[in-house]
Amino acid sequence: MLHLCGLLGGSTVELINKIWKLALLINKTWKLAFWTFALGAMAITYFRFSSTFFHHTTTVLRSPRSSEVPAIHSVSAERYDRSTRINTGGLKPRRSGWDVQYQKTKDASEFVRKAALVALKGDGRAAFYVAEAVAVCGGVARELVGTTVDEIMNKREAQLMPLFATESAALRETILMRERQNYKYCEKYARGNPFDELPATSNNYRSAKYWRDLAYKEGDVVAIANHTIEAAHSPAISMNPWSQASKDALNAAQEDISHAVADGDPAAIFELNWVFMPPELQSVPNQNSILMLAACELGYDCTPDNPRLAGIFDCTAYGICPPGYTINDFVKNYLAADPKNSYANVYAAANTLADAIRRGDQQTSQQFFELKR
Repeated sequence: MLHLCGLLGGSTVELINKIWKLALLINKTWKLAFWTFALGAMAITYFRFSSTFFHHTTTVLRSPRSSEVPAIHSVSAERYDRSTRINTGGLKPRRSGWDVQYQKTKDASEFVRKAALVALKGDGRAAFYVAEAVAVCGGVARELVGTTVDEIMNKREAQLMPLFATESAALRETILMRERQNYKYCEKYARGNPFDELPATSNNYRSAKYWRDLAYKEGDVVAIANHTIEAAHSPAISMNPWSQASKDALNAAQEDISHAVADGDPAAIFELNWVFMPPELQSVPNQNSILMLAACELGYDCTPDNPRLAGIFDCTAYGICPPGYTINDFVKNYLAADPKNSYANVYAAANTLADAIRRGDQQTSQQFFELKR
């Protein structure tokens, strides 16, 4: 949400103050997340997934360990072996061990040191999460140059003080606590070199793009889904949708989508929801919401505990998520803003998709993964 402030111009502090006053008037619970998502959706629609939009920046308020939407690959990344057979049998989707480890780690340096070694041996999922950690901690590392976490947090407290009335002191303290955790998560990464055990064959180890491209080359399905975000929103498609170049780009993106969902990996299915956010790419109404809910049904962690969802659950950063709040609640609230939408219909479609994936019923599931062409 907050990256949008700089894009819209004007004083960041003034804009944040207005947003916060509006959010607190609306409600201090789930509605803040809803309006955050609405602003993020506007940014996605109008700025077409610019890589600078996703990268970590210093802002008045921050989300923990995540951008509003995932950082994405370069479309020029070396491709994986596309001759790999696409699964057509019944599936029992499960979470990758690296999904769990990334979520539970409290120290980016320790995680990167372990995962990077495995990634260079061909584990694409490990490479993908190294990229995630590097992307999160790159900006933090720059902030920590020549200063300490305590010094930064003292300044942050001074920045936040005028934004909150006396009755919001508890909320301010929650934000500061979570930001301190974020800095601590990256501090060892920033001060040391978690790549010192890797071969001295590359000077790009601190580049998130290096690891994302490696994950894509290795054929990790989440990395393929992530790569498809930019491919499906490339200028070739958006600038001239009727051209042959647009058709070729959409066909390539569709091929990537088919590979990304081949194993029924819920993390990959959730990642693909970003591809279908623009209505002009949806072949099914509310396609992105259907994919979110289907991924949850298949076992993806759809709670605020998942750091990759922190940009959606802005209530995580501000300590105001209601107990038991999940993506299902978020989607329900999001759809409620438009009376033409029906959560019951979207939820039913998501269950249809999840059941079809479990059965290996491609005829039924494929319709939910089709780009509008």
